[in-house]
Amino acid sequence: MWEYIVGGAVAAMVVPAVVQVGAKVVWQSVRPKLVGNLGESEVDRCLRKFRGPEFARARDVMIPTRNGTSQIDNLLVSRQGVFVIEVKNYVGSVYGDENSSKWVQRAPGGAKREFYNPIWQNNGHIRALRAVLGPEFSKVPFHNVVVFSDDCEVPRLPGVVNMRKLKSFLKDSIKGE
Repeated sequence: MWEYIVGGAVAAMVVPAVVQVGAKVVWQSVRPKLVGNLGESEVDRCLRKFRGPEFARARDVMIPTRNGTSQIDNLLVSRQGVFVIEVKNYVGSVYGDENSSKWVQRAPGGAKREFYNPIWQNNGHIRALRAVLGPEFSKVPFHNVVVFSDDCEVPRLPGVVNMRKLKSFLKDSIKGE
């Protein structure tokens, strides 16, 4: 009888702790995807402003590759080419350049993390898309665009913009400026 009382008491203490830790682990694994989807949705809303027969758009495009798949966050197709858009819904400050394989995000509070250069990441998406489309699309220009949230300070690099500047960046690019 005593073992049931002790067992029940231990279970009453351990089970809530396991559930709480389990929920935290689940949230930590789901949160980045949810935040990323929010950023991609915001970009998609911006791209909807480009209407008419001269535009086409797509979101969350999976391209088969030799090593699996390449996931393109957003695409905008215009007469000036294909805009391949990588979305990073980060906050804080981001440091990096075209030649560094790793960039650094410094979040509010000072937390620091490295991530793969999103320009290089998007170049991989462009190579995968070109491979699928084949040689008949070899002369079509592809534009590498990396969009960060407005809550992020980003490096001043060609094709790297905050969300609030995406629409004007695309308009200027489409006009050929």
